Amino acid sequence: MGSKEDELKCVRARGGPFVKVSASGGVPEVLLDRQQASEALNILLANALDRCPDPSEVRVRVSKTETASERGGQPTPAAQIEILYRRAIITSQDLSPEEDGGRPAYRRTDLDSVEKLVEANGGRLIRPRRDAEEQVLTVLLRAAR
Repeated sequence: MGSKEDELKCVRARGGPFVKVSASGGVPEVLLDRQQASEALNILLANALDRCPDPSEVRVRVSKTETASERGGQPTPAAQIEILYRRAIITSQDLSPEEDGGRPAYRRTDLDSVEKLVEANGGRLIRPRRDAEEQVLTVLLRAAR
């Protein structure tokens, strides 16, 4: 948070912990289906809150960035939404076979669902690096023209 335009808010996840949200100035407007975008972001946040050893450490950062043009031209402005959280601890529940109802099957399919919702709105999901101490799920949405 480097400028005076940065904002920091705490938003309460549905029935869960507060999530720190920071937004920098100049984030472009985007065109999207509000219901699909909300569903995608809710899934990402729920996944991060579920996987983080301390849910109070989950943060959301919204900023302006640029994304590659479709035709190889100049980069275009975009909104970037990052969900940041510490890498999950592997639990015995994660190691149990799926058929016994132990490990939640949604962990693998959630990101696929989010990716489809984001792409349907002209955006892109960037998955976290597996070896990073802090995981970052990034959604890029091109600016409205």
